[in-house]
Amino acid sequence: MEMLSYEGFEYLLMEELDKRYPDMKKTTKGIVKINEKKQGIIIECTNGICATIYPENLYEVYERVYEEMNFMDIILESVDTALKYEFVKEYKSMLYKWDDIKQYVKPFVFNLEKNRKYIEQNQIIFRERLNLAYGCFVDFPEDEEGGSAQVNISRNLLELWEISEEELFETAESNAIFCIKSMRQVIEELIQNQSGMEVNLGEKTFLYVLSTENRYRGAAGIFKTELLENHAEEIDGNFYILPSSMHEAILVKEEDAPSVEILRDMVQDVNETQVKVEEYLVDSVYYYDRATKEVTIVG
Repeated sequence: MEMLSYEGFEYLLMEELDKRYPDMKKTTKGIVKINEKKQGIIIECTNGICATIYPENLYEVYERVYEEMNFMDIILESVDTALKYEFVKEYKSMLYKWDDIKQYVKPFVFNLEKNRKYIEQNQIIFRERLNLAYGCFVDFPEDEEGGSAQVNISRNLLELWEISEEELFETAESNAIFCIKSMRQVIEELIQNQSGMEVNLGEKTFLYVLSTENRYRGAAGIFKTELLENHAEEIDGNFYILPSSMHEAILVKEEDAPSVEILRDMVQDVNETQVKVEEYLVDSVYYYDRATKEVTIVG
């Protein structure tokens, strides 16, 4: 079976959506997201709940399964999940009540300069830190089938909850749990999770990974002062911070690191070749000084 072009796939997808959900209104719209603008299809359910799907993402699935006879059914399974009424309704009802939702509020960081339009259009609450936007999001818990959702917090939500920005950020930071692990430990855990095999790569390491346990939006940990203080004490020195994505940062002890220029080239190369557009953070190199207890931009 010959693979469809993206345009052909998008046309077929709209046809199949009309067949599968004939009573739901569908609107194609350009949507500004973090780091990018994407073409989305907004599907309005009969109960007033809307879900947005992105043909570009579904085309990536299609590229993997187009030889299957039922490839469109495989693709539309993800749409069914997005439109799962009870799942969406439960999250939406939780979102209206601060007391119900505050336990799931966490901080995250994203590129400030690239996302000024996103911030403005979506009225995102943020604080400027270094060259980053430091915001908050709701990280909903998984449902019984493993479904989850995240919502970046806007001015409208803050007004709905009738809380201040100070309370929002205090709550997010009290909920945030970041960790620093050696690169060796991270690789060992990755191998064990994927293969079930326990491995030991030895003790020597000079690279560390700062993130959350599930490695989602963990780069905000670069502003967790106590965590950085403890790491500096543990390695007995200052260190560079290399943001590898919105999800994590790499820490390198100063005395083990090459020049700042080489570090910056490394960050840029990883961003250009390994990091998804929506996960990109920044090309900068940061530095933690244990004497001043501050993070600064050095490259």
